[in-house]
Amino acid sequence: MHREREKGFELEYHSLASPKVYPHFIAKLDCNGPKNRFANIYPFDDSRVVLSVLNGIEGSDYINASFID
Repeated sequence: MHREREKGFELEYHSLASPKVYPHFIAKLDCNGPKNRFANIYPFDDSRVVLSVLNGIEGSDYINASFID
């Protein structure tokens, strides 16, 4: 019975959906690196706050911030 229960847990574990992976490429750009307070915490590209672009300044639209619900 113990092995059957282990097998059941293993089957259930493998049936769980994998977590979604959200990209954060913009935060990792060289021009945006110094704007990140922590080296391992980045906003996701699809939910980040986008600032108005300043003419000729690369990365001027970036701030390490995300919209939340």
